[in-house]
Amino acid sequence: MPDGVRQVVCRLKLGFKMFKNVNFVKVSLFSRFLKIFYKTFILKQFAYFYYFYLYFSIVYPFINRRTVAF
Repeated sequence: MPDGVRQVVCRLKLGFKMFKNVNFVKVSLFSRFLKIFYKTFILKQFAYFYYFYLYFSIVYPFINRRTVAF
């Protein structure tokens, strides 16, 4: 193998490795973004449920008191 060809092959291999790493970084960033998105989405859903829970915990005792009063 001549020296020039070996250098080109090494460069190609290095480029491929870097390309793979870049893809891996892209995928990891995308997965991190998805995780953050899912976390915020679940937290939002949880917040809605929590608001409902608070609302019912404030309103429901009054209903119970009314029913108990009768």
